[in-house]
Amino acid sequence: MIHALLVLAAVLFVLWLLFHAAGGLINLIWLLIIIAVALWVVGFFFRGGRRTI
Repeated sequence: MIHALLVLAAVLFVLWLLFHAAGGLINLIWLLIIIAVALWVVGFFFRGGRRTI
């Protein structure tokens, strides 16, 4: 019984780590998307205002 509980605890711990890693990755992807959109908007306004860039 103790062995089964240890295995269950280890599996849950690994799933918890994977869940947090995936959550961090999703947050990083959202951050990159927001940065890319911000750079595009800034570049769009600069190109729209001055055609030299």
